[in-house]
Amino acid sequence: MESEESSIQKLSELNRIHSRMEPAGYLDKVYGLFFEKAAEWIPMPKLVTLDKLYSILEKDYKRTGFIGQGYHCLEHSLECALLTQEATLEPALNNPADRLELAAAALLHDYDPLRIDGAPDPLHTVKLITLDSSLTHTLADMELDPLKIALLIERTMHPMSFEDWKLWESRVADKLNNPEESARLIKKGTLLARLTRAASYVCLTPHEVVKRVEGLADELGLRRQYLLAETYNYLLDQGVEETAMSLPIQYKCRWELVEQYFMIISGFQPSLVWLVQAGTYKGGGLK
Repeated sequence: MESEESSIQKLSELNRIHSRMEPAGYLDKVYGLFFEKAAEWIPMPKLVTLDKLYSILEKDYKRTGFIGQGYHCLEHSLECALLTQEATLEPALNNPADRLELAAAALLHDYDPLRIDGAPDPLHTVKLITLDSSLTHTLADMELDPLKIALLIERTMHPMSFEDWKLWESRVADKLNNPEESARLIKKGTLLARLTRAASYVCLTPHEVVKRVEGLADELGLRRQYLLAETYNYLLDQGVEETAMSLPIQYKCRWELVEQYFMIISGFQPSLVWLVQAGTYKGGGLK
């Protein structure tokens, strides 16, 4: 077990590192990265329409005050969208159509302009999108099926029990009525769920992750210090490291900094690390 003095020194070193990495104009920077990566996959006419979708969301998020505030902010959705373009996908999904569908679902997965506080509900989000003609028309202009987008968003529900997961798979099979398309969408939904849970922890510096987790605590009505202390267990439970390994090196580096930071502030005992790696220790996670 590290001494308190050693832990404080290590946290100080990590803080100095993240202060040098802190981006200016973060939202614009992430959008620039997203647009640049999306341009490698998505044809220009649809890319322009994807930009229109983002503009609609940005306007609504500004109006409701969820830019730079809380966990489920516009920055989070944009980070998720960026990761859909950065992630290494299996060959069957590594194409412009699936990349576009994943990007649109990621941008929309927390959309709720009527939310005052609390975390967004994916089922409510789906209903709002369905009733919003500007969003449905924009999706149609990109030749995206609103039903598939809705099913992908539903998969981001968290936590999702095993029973809910199987019910979602059954709903996908019933709605699409095509075994091949159903299997394809289930793969994309599973990927999107992993990316939405990992995004903050692979895109941000430790200091920024702390702010996000504090925002999440406020949304859920929990004590900030409790949630911060539980974050490391959550990262273990959700397999964030595995997700980080499917991303380019810069995300892996951010993840390693965040992992070290939260290991320290959680009071996690290094002697238990081998048990976690062996799969015999399960963290409590965020409930």
